[in-house]
Amino acid sequence: MSLTIRQRLLALSLLGLFFVSLVGVVGYLALGTLSSTAESVARSNAALRSQLEADMMHDALRGDVLRAVMGGLKGQTTEVADAQRDIAGHTKAFREHMDELKSLDLSPAISAAIGKTQAQLNAYIDSANEVVALAGKDLAAAEARLPVFGKAFKALEAEMEQLSDLIEALAKETDATGAASASRARWLLIAAAIIGAALLLGFNLVAARSITQPLQRAVSHTQTVAAGDLSHHVEGHTRDETGHLLLALEQMGTSLAHIVGQVRSSADSIATGSAEIATGSANLSQRTEEQASSLEQTASAMEELTATVRNNAETAQRATALARSAAAVAQQGGT
Repeated sequence: MSLTIRQRLLALSLLGLFFVSLVGVVGYLALGTLSSTAESVARSNAALRSQLEADMMHDALRGDVLRAVMGGLKGQTTEVADAQRDIAGHTKAFREHMDELKSLDLSPAISAAIGKTQAQLNAYIDSANEVVALAGKDLAAAEARLPVFGKAFKALEAEMEQLSDLIEALAKETDATGAASASRARWLLIAAAIIGAALLLGFNLVAARSITQPLQRAVSHTQTVAAGDLSHHVEGHTRDETGHLLLALEQMGTSLAHIVGQVRSSADSIATGSAEIATGSANLSQRTEEQASSLEQTASAMEELTATVRNNAETAQRATALARSAAAVAQQGGT
């Protein structure tokens, strides 16, 4: 591998950063999808709530009409007045909820359904308010308007049911889409994490093997040299730090073999000189022993010579004494 260890470690770090960023981007996109889906779900839920409240106002207006008519029949002016006051609030709330549905812009079909109910809505509200207003003034006229009000109620009810079915279908579809998007985002994140981890682990194993194998060869070569075997050779096939290490170990082994060869040659020379010195020492020792023997013989001869000389000296002393004695006798004889 042409990359150095430092470059490989840097590449692994950048690769890990890339996969982390990739998972982050996937998560961000999935979060965007989930956010959009959540907005759709929230909009459909708001539509359901508005439609339900509008339907409640639809029924509340009928209740106001029936309460006003029943109050008029019983002569309960207070009940009629309460019904007139309540129908104004219910009318306002009904229109507001329908306007909310229109503003949500859920789908073309729902928008068309809302537009279709508008005419029935206006007719129903106008009829309800007319009956309630007449209940306080002309009960007979109010009762006469009840069939028209009933038709308007049923016509609007049919339109509201169709609108409700469309909104419920959209809500179910939105919920299903949201669940599918959440599941897809979850599996996408899991897949991205697994793929990133697998690829990063594979690159790590390859990089680790490219580093550890040359180091193991270097350790084995060092142990072989330490055991005294200088004939082993190691080659570095890479141009990174481990390749330089193996090359340096090979050069070291070659240098050690050369040095050991020189030491061995010097040792052989020293051994030869030592053998010659030993031989000379043996000859010198022999000659020394011979000289010592000669010296012993010379010493013995010197001792004998000394003894002879001593005897001669003693003899000479005795001869001198005899000569002196003879001289004295001769002198005495001459006298």
